[in-house]
Amino acid sequence: MSQNKFEIKIVKQIEYLPNVFMLKHQNNSVTKISIISNNYIDCKNYVSRSGMTFNGCFRLFGEELQETRGIYYTPADTIFAVSSRQKISRNLEDMRKYIMTFIKTYSLQKYKLLISYDNYGFYFYDIFFKGKLIEFPLYFNQGHLEIYTIPPLKTTIDLNVEKGVILGIYNHEIEFSSEVEIISIYSSPGTAYIIHPLKDTDVKIQSQDHGTNTMTIHYDKYYLFVHPSSRSRKVD
Repeated sequence: MSQNKFEIKIVKQIEYLPNVFMLKHQNNSVTKISIISNNYIDCKNYVSRSGMTFNGCFRLFGEELQETRGIYYTPADTIFAVSSRQKISRNLEDMRKYIMTFIKTYSLQKYKLLISYDNYGFYFYDIFFKGKLIEFPLYFNQGHLEIYTIPPLKTTIDLNVEKGVILGIYNHEIEFSSEVEIISIYSSPGTAYIIHPLKDTDVKIQSQDHGTNTMTIHYDKYYLFVHPSSRSRKVD
């Protein structure tokens, strides 16, 4: 089965929008998204040119640490955390050794763990769920601004919900003919919002690069307005 068919099948099985997921764009780039403001980890895995500044994530399998990327939902607190106001290490290999020493000292090899780390500490999670790569049906686009129809939200409690008629995303000015709910969410790379119209609403999108377009979004549906970063790249 091809990857596209697998992703479309996932969409059909989704009753509510997941807390975290990875969106596949029309150009095959990927944006990591969390609709919640906490209890998630974006595993970016960064090392500076000097090698002295770093952050990222490992998965523990027995006595082996494997680098992992993507975005994870972490509904429970860490089971262990080691942190300092000063840098614990300026060398990634030394940090890896510190983590393994800690794992062996506390006999954690039997657990399947997600471990996030940076120069200042490391954090162990035993309950975690990796965001799935999903391809939603495209509803409309203007240049790289893409608008998708998405499954409903299970709840809007604790989400950053505002009402308005104007939204700016990069060089796209978006005007709604009536007030809509605008839900700010975490996205990387790029910018994303969830839009929930309170009634059928006309949308005017203006851009210096792409002119003016109009469309209609419909009552009681949810839409994802998302623009990848200006530099297209694969998920990290």
